[in-house]
Amino acid sequence: MPSSTSSSDSRLPSGSYVRIWFLCGLTCIAILGSAELSARKESFLPDVSDTMELWHTHRDRVYGADRIVILGTSRAQVGIDPSVLARELPGHDVVFLPISASWPFPVLKDLCEDEEFNGLIFCETTAEMIQPAEEGRSRTALQYVKQYHDSHRTGGVLNRRLNTLIGAFLQDTFAIQSHGFMLETLASRRFRNDRNYLHMNRHRHRPAWYSERMSPVERERHREGRIQHRRDLLEEAPTLKEFERLCSEELKPLSRKLRKRGGGVILVRMPTTGEHWTMDERITPRNLFWDRIEELTGIGTIHFLDYPELSRFECPDTSHIDAKDAGDFTRGLAVILRKVIENPVSSRPVHENP
Repeated sequence: MPSSTSSSDSRLPSGSYVRIWFLCGLTCIAILGSAELSARKESFLPDVSDTMELWHTHRDRVYGADRIVILGTSRAQVGIDPSVLARELPGHDVVFLPISASWPFPVLKDLCEDEEFNGLIFCETTAEMIQPAEEGRSRTALQYVKQYHDSHRTGGVLNRRLNTLIGAFLQDTFAIQSHGFMLETLASRRFRNDRNYLHMNRHRHRPAWYSERMSPVERERHREGRIQHRRDLLEEAPTLKEFERLCSEELKPLSRKLRKRGGGVILVRMPTTGEHWTMDERITPRNLFWDRIEELTGIGTIHFLDYPELSRFECPDTSHIDAKDAGDFTRGLAVILRKVIENPVSSRPVHENP
C-alpha cells in the first residue's frame, strides 16, 4: 500500500536555485532596460522631485567653515550649477538651498541665527525681496525652515534622510523613475510626453531647457506669461523708507551675528532682461535701492550689470537663464566669488564697471 505522505523533494523545482534567480534577474533587467530606452527615445529625462525633505537633507550639510551656501529663488536654482561651482572653487563644499517661488529671507535669517553655522552665504535676491521673513512671498521658505527644525525634534530623521537620498539618486539616474513617467501622469497627458523644459538633478540644480525643448511659439507664450506675472507683483515692492528700515534693523544685525562667528553674507543680483528688467528698475531703481545695501548693512553685493561675464546672457523668459548658458554663467560667477573668498576681511567684491 503506497504511503499517503509524499516526499517534499518531489515538489521542489528542478534545476539550480542560483540559475533560476539569475534568469529572473536578467529578465527584470531586460524589462527595465527596455522601458528606460523607450522612455529616452520619447524624450523623457531623469527628473528629481523637489521635495521639502530633499531640501532638508541639503540643509543638514551647511556646517563647516569650508561651506559655501547658495540661497535664492528659482533664478538661482535654474541659472547656477552647483557641480560646476564646486569644481571652480576647490576646497569648498557647495550647499545648494534655493527655493522656487519663494523669497529667501527666512533661510538667510535662520542660518545667521544658527550658532553652529559659520560658512559663507551667497544669497540671490533683489531689493524688492528684502522683506520681513513672515510676510510677502516668503511663506514657503518659512515653512521649509520651520519643518526642518521640527523634524529634528521627532524620531526617524536618519531613516527619512537616507530614503530621500536613495530616491533622489534613482530619479536622477533613470528616466522611468521621474514623475513624468508615472502611470497617473502619463494617463493625464493621454500617454504623450509634454517635453517638460525643467529637469532637476539630485544636487537640486534645475536647468531650464528653453531653446532645446520649447518651440519658438511655446517660448513666446511662456515669455508673455512671465511678463504678466511680473506685472502682477508690482504692488508688492517696499517703499524706500521701509527698505531702508529693513536693511538697517534686520539685515545688518543678522550679518553682524554671522561675521562674529567667522562667516559672511554676500547678496547677488541675478540677470533679468527686456521688459522684466525695465519693470524692476521702475519700481526699485538701482541707485535708490540696490546700490545702497552696502552702505545700510555692511553686506557686500554683486550686481550682474557690474560684470560683463554675468551681464552678457539673455533670459529667454526675461527672468531665467537658459540651460545651455548655465555652465558659462556659473563659471563667470565663480571667478567673482573667488575674489570674495580670497578677501575675507571685507567680504566684498571689487566692482568692475561694464
